[in-house]
Amino acid sequence: MKRIERFSALLFILVLGLLAGCGGGSSAPASPPATTTTTTTPPTTPTTPATPQTSQVSTKATVKLSTQGVLPQGALLSGLAVTIQLPSGTTIATDASTSVATGEVSVSGVAAQAGGSVMLPPVYAPATATTPATLQIIIAGNFGVGEFATFSCSTAPGSTLPSSSNLSAISFTPTDQQLRPVTGLSAGVSVTLLQ
Repeated sequence: MKRIERFSALLFILVLGLLAGCGGGSSAPASPPATTTTTTTPPTTPTTPATPQTSQVSTKATVKLSTQGVLPQGALLSGLAVTIQLPSGTTIATDASTSVATGEVSVSGVAAQAGGSVMLPPVYAPATATTPATLQIIIAGNFGVGEFATFSCSTAPGSTLPSSSNLSAISFTPTDQQLRPVTGLSAGVSVTLLQ
């Protein structure tokens, strides 16, 4: 019974966080919550930024999301919420009701292997003239650090191809089994291009 209560509380908190991110029509992007962490790796040597690769034809990609860092001994995540910002020209397939199409986003890796992980319907917000496209994923379950979700996306001809450097987690909120925010973890992104 206690487990059901915790799971219900986690879903409530995650849905509340999802709804809090829904704006009232402002064209300015919302600032990320205080528990947001992003992956940044300082360069070890001065380098010239690589020129982003552009697509000459419509290109599909598979993106794997993971948690990076270390959990305390014996601890597991009870869930997480992540919002990914997509590069210009990259979209997620939707159905007739503009919901993310079935099979485009799935629980994977450690979250799938743990069994019992549940994903709320993912939320895709297409790009506008002033804001980039985003994809929000919320997963509840008991799992460790590692891959937790996989999604597919498409890039229009002439657009910058998605990569781990231009797909970024603009918000990332992992929670522990007591439903407290977990610090010291970040979101990782791995992209495989399919022609």
